[in-house]
Amino acid sequence: MSPEVDERWMRRAIEVARKGWGTTHPNPLVGAVLADREQILAEGYHEVAGGPHAEVQALRQWEGVVPDSATLYVTLEPCSTVGRTPACTQAIIDAGIKRVVVGALDDDARHRGKGLEILRSAGIAATAGVLEQDCEDLNLIFHFFHRTGRAMIAAKVATTIDGRTAVEGGASKWITGEKSRANVHQWRRYFPAIAVGARTAIADDPSLTSRLGPKDFCPVRIIFDRTGRLVNFPNLRVLTDKFRDKTVIFVSDEAYDKVRKVVSDEVRVVRCPGEGEIRDFLLGWLANEGLHGIYVEGGSVLHSRLFAEQAVDYLFAYRAPKLFLDDRARPVAGGRYLEDPSEAITLEDCRHEIFGSDQLLRGRICYPVGKERS
Repeated sequence: MSPEVDERWMRRAIEVARKGWGTTHPNPLVGAVLADREQILAEGYHEVAGGPHAEVQALRQWEGVVPDSATLYVTLEPCSTVGRTPACTQAIIDAGIKRVVVGALDDDARHRGKGLEILRSAGIAATAGVLEQDCEDLNLIFHFFHRTGRAMIAAKVATTIDGRTAVEGGASKWITGEKSRANVHQWRRYFPAIAVGARTAIADDPSLTSRLGPKDFCPVRIIFDRTGRLVNFPNLRVLTDKFRDKTVIFVSDEAYDKVRKVVSDEVRVVRCPGEGEIRDFLLGWLANEGLHGIYVEGGSVLHSRLFAEQAVDYLFAYRAPKLFLDDRARPVAGGRYLEDPSEAITLEDCRHEIFGSDQLLRGRICYPVGKERS
């Protein structure tokens, strides 16, 4: 099969995988396409954790004998162990498929490379690496978790050209346009948890939900409020809406009692340490909750503290074609003192997207050499 044909059907498999966007955590998004040269025979995707995998879904659609000339395209290496579902490698072998093309290898140590080995041992021509980067990008959280053993902390910023996120008083609605904000809602649907600082919660009164499609989706919503400022704003949406049982407030020991007395019993209040200890606390809390990723939307004080602890792993940076040119306006973050540009925090594996007049740059955070933490 030509590389062009393989890439075409892998792109289709990626599109199919996206149908499971936000519903598979902690499992990955996976799409599968069974094609015979220029024709799609069947396709499937992983819909929900614990449900049938993409390969099985596709094979169930096809009735009869699979042609010898057919190829199964899968965005992620087929699993090779029995868990809540049977091994996909065995389903592929039993279906009589002669060729399998994989996008990205599975970073789960139980499966990495083993699925391909099993298929090849069964006489199946199995290859990997077709549109590998695009397939890996489907599963930022999954790959990060299995490579590092911990949750991914992602930060989101929306700025003017001169890097401002809000005016001095905190007003930020709206710096970016509707299409950028719709994309933010897509990522809110992808991440199982979202966080903001108390100042942002008070200034914007956000719902922190994903409002796409017929139903709103609410991730776990974390508000960093060490001093207990939210007690003066008991009617905020995150404290009173129908999803308030998804809200968690991180407070200091001193503020715990006053916050606990004011907010609804359905809202969780959790004691959180101060500066210098936030990263380890947050990662431990996420691990205990079984959450493999968090999307931190600001504001600048919270971002500054996270960057100071080298806690941010991934950045979503939306930029609008606007200029404030106001030194009093709020920056993305601050607190670092550089003597040379080589000390800058950089992004790698970058992706560039356009939403109306806005730009999105997203990528993996890399801290200056010699100053990284694990």
